[in-house]
Amino acid sequence: MNDIEKLQKQITDLQSNFIHQQETIDSLNDTVIKQWGVIDKLAKIVGDCANQLVAVSSSLEGGSTEPPPPHY
Repeated sequence: MNDIEKLQKQITDLQSNFIHQQETIDSLNDTVIKQWGVIDKLAKIVGDCANQLVAVSSSLEGGSTEPPPPHY
């Protein structure tokens, strides 16, 4: 194998590796985009739950207008 053939093979191998790596990067990018969508949805759910918890907590605290029983 002469030098030109070696260089051509090296270039072909580099191109093949580049294409493989590019496909891997694209796949990982798609995965990250999907995961951020899930994270955003979960963050909204957690925020909604926290708001509901605050509302329930404040309604329980504000609803006790009766004095405690005498044995306290």
